Amino acid sequence: MIALASYSGQNRRESLERHARNIVSDVNGSRGDDGTLSFQMYFPTDLDDDADQSTCHLIEHYQNSTTAAAHLRNMQTYRNRNKVIHECADIERLEVYGKASPELKDILSEEAYMYSVVYFGPSDIGVTRG
Repeated sequence: MIALASYSGQNRRESLERHARNIVSDVNGSRGDDGTLSFQMYFPTDLDDDADQSTCHLIEHYQNSTTAAAHLRNMQTYRNRNKVIHECADIERLEVYGKASPELKDILSEEAYMYSVVYFGPSDIGVTRG
């Protein structure tokens, strides 16, 4: 899944980064392998004045739709996750790549008031290694 977040001002970015670190700590400290393969944040690196410096891409990769759904259910209970969403950033859009289970779609529909969700289904074009 990819979440596209926007924020305004350096203070919001610093707060977003701090709370994201708390999320990672919560997940790592609370249980073992939950199916989350990666959780990465990407910020613009082009410091040109014309570049949009108020966007962050958060990319979360899960073993499958079931583990993504379980992760989201679990994260809904963490205060840090909700704090990030409501205080630090405005999640504009969530992109889901691959086959999304009905359970995952149900969970994301519960959060539709916060951001839009776009589903991209698998195709027969591509290569995956490793």
